[in-house]
Amino acid sequence: MTRPQAVAIMVIAAWAMGLLTVVSFNVWAEGTIFHTLFGRSAFDVIELLTNIFMPVGGLLIALFAGWALTQSEVMKELGTNITWFKCWRFLVRFVSPAAVAFVFLRTIPQVDGYLIPTLGALLIVGAFAASQRWLKKPRQTA
Repeated sequence: MTRPQAVAIMVIAAWAMGLLTVVSFNVWAEGTIFHTLFGRSAFDVIELLTNIFMPVGGLLIALFAGWALTQSEVMKELGTNITWFKCWRFLVRFVSPAAVAFVFLRTIPQVDGYLIPTLGALLIVGAFAASQRWLKKPRQTA
């Protein structure tokens, strides 16, 4: 697929989603396929998907930046020294994913209080950090 074709498809998709949300407040306010399938308007379905995919995307980006990018790649992009790099890496590996996971878990309607989202955020980050440690190949000795 060429770039102009991809851009055209994305423009049409964005326009259609925008139009879908607009008509869900008037012409399609009730009795549409969205109400039949999901019990919600088109706008409510898109809002629900946004509330799920945006935090998950942020979490995955933070985990990728913190665990998959090499030190040389990050140092080149940030243009910083090793002290700031270590601070950045700690924040991106542990603090950012935990914060995003906490906010995401806190928005679930069935969850009350702060204990469950806090434990869930720590569990997610801890499990990912532990899996990265165990998945690394052992160093070969001569």
